[in-house]
Amino acid sequence: THDERTKVLGEIGGVAKTIDRMIDPVLDSYINKTEGIRAEQRIRCQEVLRSPLHALIGMTEMAVDAMDKISEDDMNAMRKTMSAGAHQVAVATHQLILFSATDEYNLKPKNDILPLNELITSFTGSFDLRNKKTVEMQFQSAVSDDATITTDHDTITEILFAIYHYMDKYSRGGTINTTCEAEVDGTYTLKVCNHGLRIQDDEAEEAFQPFSLIGDQTTGLGLSLALARRLALVLGYQLSIDTTYTHGTCLVVKGM
Repeated sequence: THDERTKVLGEIGGVAKTIDRMIDPVLDSYINKTEGIRAEQRIRCQEVLRSPLHALIGMTEMAVDAMDKISEDDMNAMRKTMSAGAHQVAVATHQLILFSATDEYNLKPKNDILPLNELITSFTGSFDLRNKKTVEMQFQSAVSDDATITTDHDTITEILFAIYHYMDKYSRGGTINTTCEAEVDGTYTLKVCNHGLRIQDDEAEEAFQPFSLIGDQTTGLGLSLALARRLALVLGYQLSIDTTYTHGTCLVVKGM
C-alpha cells in the first residue's frame, strides 16, 4: 500500500543516514589499528562510501515526496539504483572492517572439512554477478569430487567473495574461469581468471597493497585483493597473481 511503501522508503533513508554518520568513526578505528592511510586514500574511502549513500538518501526522500506521481517503471528503476548503491556500501564497509580486524600473523584454527569441488560449485553458482557486461562463471576441476580440504568455512568463504568480487568488477565480459588442481604435497591449487584488466609484472605485488588502484582502475576502495591475501595468510595459504596470463587477471591460491 501507499502508506507501507512510504514507511519502508523512510526506513531505508534513515538507515542510510545512520551509516553515513558511522563512516568517519570506522575510518578512524581503522587508522588507529594500522600505520594509517594517506589523506587521498581517506578521501577516496569517504567518496566510495558516501556517494551511493547520498544518492540513496536523495532518492528515498524524492520517492516519499512524490509517491503518487512516480510511475511503476520509474519506481522499478529507482529500486534497481537503490539496490546497487546499498550493495556497494555494504561490500565496501564490510571489507574495510574485516581488513582492519584481521591479523595476518595470527593463524586461524581450521576445523571444517569441506568437499572442495562442492564448495567452489556452490559458491560460483550463487555468487551475485554485478557487472553490466555479460559475464559467465565456468568451473573445471582436475580433482575428484571426494577431495576435501580442512579449513575454516567462514574465512574461506570471505576469501572467495573478495576474489570473485574483484574478478566480476574488473571483467570486460566473457568468462570468469575457475580451475582446481592437486599438488604433489597433498594440497590443492585454485586458479580464478577473467577477461579484463591485466596486471603487469611490476604491479603484481602493489596490487595486494590496501587502497591500491592498478592500471585503469579508477573506482572502489582497492581492498579486495589486499583482504583476500590477508585472509589467505591466516589460513596458511598463498595468494598471488599469475603474470603469464595475458587475457586479464589470474589469481592463484596455493596450499589449500
